Amino acid sequence: MTNVNSKVALTAVLGLIVGLSFSTVRADVKIQSLTHFGGIVGMGASNITDTSYLQAHKKRSESNTQFTGAVLGTVQKWMSHGDEGGNSVTIYRIDENRKFILDNGKKTYQEQPIYTPSQPSQEAKPFASPNNSGEQKENDVRVVKNEFKVQDTGKSQTINGFQTHEYLVTWDLETENIKTHEHARSLMTTELWNSEDERFIAVRKEQAAYDQAYAQLLHMPMPSDMAKRYGLLQINVSAKGRGQLTDKDMKVFADKLSKIKGFPVVTDVKWEAGCISNCAQDQQTPPQGQQSSDNSGGLGSLLGSLMSKNSAQNPQSGQQKSTDGLTTIFQSHSEVQSIDTGSQPASLFEVPAGYAKD
Repeated sequence: MTNVNSKVALTAVLGLIVGLSFSTVRADVKIQSLTHFGGIVGMGASNITDTSYLQAHKKRSESNTQFTGAVLGTVQKWMSHGDEGGNSVTIYRIDENRKFILDNGKKTYQEQPIYTPSQPSQEAKPFASPNNSGEQKENDVRVVKNEFKVQDTGKSQTINGFQTHEYLVTWDLETENIKTHEHARSLMTTELWNSEDERFIAVRKEQAAYDQAYAQLLHMPMPSDMAKRYGLLQINVSAKGRGQLTDKDMKVFADKLSKIKGFPVVTDVKWEAGCISNCAQDQQTPPQGQQSSDNSGGLGSLLGSLMSKNSAQNPQSGQQKSTDGLTTIFQSHSEVQSIDTGSQPASLFEVPAGYAKD
């Protein structure tokens, strides 16, 4: 499966960005959210609570991360965080180009610029293939099946005080390696419980203004609302850089996603992937250098390597197998717990009195 991992990994972007679409907010707004992340192939499993405040071009983010896996969970306890996890508080002042990282335990803070002129801007740096060769590598993988569906299930329920409506988004992708005839499949399933509550509409308007100010500060292009909400910009850049998705594909995705009304209150994501026929483990190992048609690196290659090594070395590594033999790469659950559009105190966006600079 490693020869198609960079293609398969594109699906991960969709669910992750949908699930985290309310991680930044703007104006006098307070949003509390919760995320349960199962980790990637079992690594990094965690529970994250976040409270974000915005006032004009100022933002404060208070987060608590509890690692639930055996390794990182033990490390976190060893670092004296105990079972309560690690806390972080960050203040962003777009109006002053400053970021403050607070340590409430030590009553200290760090100050950093959000943008410095030495940072390269995205618009001045064209997309380059991760193989750093300067040339587009020949694509030995063809798409056999590319099925993207958005289903309005007709189900409704009240979640955290919001009236919600369910949508089911699935992306079923099957590819074939032309040289080895190995078939790999990726299945991304995203369950959305969306709300058209006026509070979300108000937040979206203010968030857009904050994002625009942030993008201008970093000298970056501003993505469309659709691209930002569903990760289409990232998918488009990555896919086009490797020649997998066309403008027509992206338009189909955008058209189908546009049928979704409201904004996510709850997002459940499940990504499954694996080799389904003519798998490398069932064949004689090819000579070194021919084991994969795409060793250019990137998230996909990393995920594929982790999954294949884990499966080979430790079949009981915690990866779940579905009925059709796919491996669950990750699962996540995120939800907006509350929204407050009332005025927030200006002191939230300042370093507290008595804190020493670290």
